[in-house]
Amino acid sequence: MGEGKGMTFFYSVLHLLVDGVCALAMFGSFLGREDGYFYILVYNFCAFALQMPFGVVLDSLQERERGWRDFACLMAGTGVLCTLAGAVTHPAVLGIGNALFHVGGGVGVIREDRARGWRGRGLPPAPWRRSAPRCWTATASTLCVWWGMTPSTASAR
Repeated sequence: MGEGKGMTFFYSVLHLLVDGVCALAMFGSFLGREDGYFYILVYNFCAFALQMPFGVVLDSLQERERGWRDFACLMAGTGVLCTLAGAVTHPAVLGIGNALFHVGGGVGVIREDRARGWRGRGLPPAPWRRSAPRCWTATASTLCVWWGMTPSTASAR
């Protein structure tokens, strides 16, 4: 590990932990229940739709409190704790933890990137955008197969 990459490495390890715990909890615990599909909806809403409001809150906290700049780390840490608690309680807590971690961790990595002058080195280059349509097609095809739909049965539904 190079000098000055400590927080980015730390956030990367926590990212693996948070996403792994979320996947294991959703597939191993919550989806097997009678209302598993509702739990997917609740988790996805909390994990993805709440990132924007959490980001607004974090930005306003950082703007107001310029002396103490570790709100991002605090938010990421709270996210990890909520994720671990959510794995055994409810998908909403799990999703909120995921959203808090991603916002806090993302801001922390961006801040370290700017401070070190890395200019995004190590991040995917712009050409990844060309593969996005293929990624969406593969995802849609996978979901169709998972739901038991093929092109011939999709028109019958």
